[in-house]
Amino acid sequence: MGRPGWWGQGAVKMAADPVVRRWRQLTDPCQEQTEGAVPGEWWTPMREVFHHD
Repeated sequence: MGRPGWWGQGAVKMAADPVVRRWRQLTDPCQEQTEGAVPGEWWTPMREVFHHD
């Protein structure tokens, strides 16, 4: 489920949750790896284009 070091302990807990696991099983096939993503990585960092204070 991504990079635990980046997401922290919350990702570890979510990855162990059976409801989250089932949700990911249903939704992951609907996603595509972004262009330019490193092989094995799902997401690509984006440049912030808008900020609202």
